[in-house]
Amino acid sequence: MDPRVEKALTADVDQRGRLLLAIDENQWYEYKGSRVDQKVVARALVAFANAEGGVLVIGLDDTDGVEGIDGVSADNQTDWRSAASLRVVPPIRVETDEVECVNADGKPDRLLVIRVPASEHVHNASDGEVYVRSGGQNLRLDFEQRRALVEERSGFLFEETPAAGDLSELIDPELVRGYAAAAGFSGAPAVEPGTDGPAGTSQLEISVTGETAGGAADVRRTLSTRRLLTSDGRATTAAVLLFGRDPQAALPHARIRVTKYRGVVRGTGAGQQLDRDEQFEGPLPRQIEAASKMVDEVLPRRTALGDDGLFGPVPIVPSEAWREGIVNAVVHRAYGMAGAYVRVSVFDDRIMIENPGPFLAKWSGADPRELMPRPRNPKIARVCAELSIGEDLGEGVSRIFSAMSQAGLWAPYYEWPQDWTRLTLWGWSGDVAAERGLKPHARRLLTLLRAEESLSTGDLVKLGEMSRTTTLSHLGDLRDAGLVVWEGKSPRDPRAYWRVSGPNGRKRL
Repeated sequence: MDPRVEKALTADVDQRGRLLLAIDENQWYEYKGSRVDQKVVARALVAFANAEGGVLVIGLDDTDGVEGIDGVSADNQTDWRSAASLRVVPPIRVETDEVECVNADGKPDRLLVIRVPASEHVHNASDGEVYVRSGGQNLRLDFEQRRALVEERSGFLFEETPAAGDLSELIDPELVRGYAAAAGFSGAPAVEPGTDGPAGTSQLEISVTGETAGGAADVRRTLSTRRLLTSDGRATTAAVLLFGRDPQAALPHARIRVTKYRGVVRGTGAGQQLDRDEQFEGPLPRQIEAASKMVDEVLPRRTALGDDGLFGPVPIVPSEAWREGIVNAVVHRAYGMAGAYVRVSVFDDRIMIENPGPFLAKWSGADPRELMPRPRNPKIARVCAELSIGEDLGEGVSRIFSAMSQAGLWAPYYEWPQDWTRLTLWGWSGDVAAERGLKPHARRLLTLLRAEESLSTGDLVKLGEMSRTTTLSHLGDLRDAGLVVWEGKSPRDPRAYWRVSGPNGRKRL
């Protein structure tokens, strides 16, 4: 629950409504006006229960302010209270309360407060639709998203599902033997972490090419040891993704797409700024290595002081940060989401890394480093860690933050649009101190402006998924901090727009 909401609910009666309205609707808080119907209330309750829980307050409106509920009929109030049991399947156990307040007319009134706990089950509204709370929105899920949510709640792991086909046809034995050597399994030539393996090959090269000296490790035993076989000896999805001869035959979406754009925006149509576009398939270790090689080739450089004490070209984003971001995206993505692949977009000022599936974790605030990690693909994560591709320690996000901080760059920016995870790594420092105290919604608006160069207030309302009042409030905070500039001839100028201040904010011609 949002502690600010609880604090506002216990404030002086004449201040409660005003304080509650001043809190932005977010992952754990929503308010509705006194004219809301039972169906809308049910959607909000379903969304909270399917996410992290939250508080719904009825009697507050963006336009009319503190309305209260005393002017609402008893039947309507009963409808609100019964929504959790009559309009939600299965019913939700909620805590309903009334708190005193002073309405916009200065008269004593009441607010209805409904506290919704996070549920272990998947709930839907009585019309069959499933909603999940994401940021300040209640998102309706499609079929694939609903399936993913059910799998998450049931403890189901897509990586453990059996792959169709014979083990010998699906799995490349040389890849498995290479992994056995890198992981130090009995009967395989040991490879010390950070050293070269047989014939001078690195651990990752061993896992990809299978160039081992001897390579006598039993494939089935190795896969079984890491529980990459089902109880009846069939290869799991994880085994195919890691060691498959052709993983994309069964999972065509299990790939990485890397795109390089000229400038700082994608552009559309004739103005598209696409410079290079490649897709990488094959086993996951091979994908990561090939995609990382392209990113390193196309990533812009700037002149800076290097570790050797000399000035020279260095990447705008440290390799430790973007490589960890790619590894996390591949290892922890939702492979059960058909048609969705990992996307890496390289611009002149940033890298964006996107993968299907939000974090599977309990999040206590705006800092992703507070996440208690719960890997979506623990078996894939372990094998990749043993290949020194990543570390199965739940510290990937912290390492990205550390690399960006050491380079003097803006902190990594995470977003969760619907059922995706998006990481943006900015390649310039700007005023880090001014940005540090920003609220999450203000940070999102700043990110949108950096990506699009300039946007109107209406554009920011739509893209930021906030009300106009909330958007303008955050834009005012950004302007006061010297981070953005408003360009216009008058408050009603239809061509007015917002842009990032300084040399990186470009005026429209």
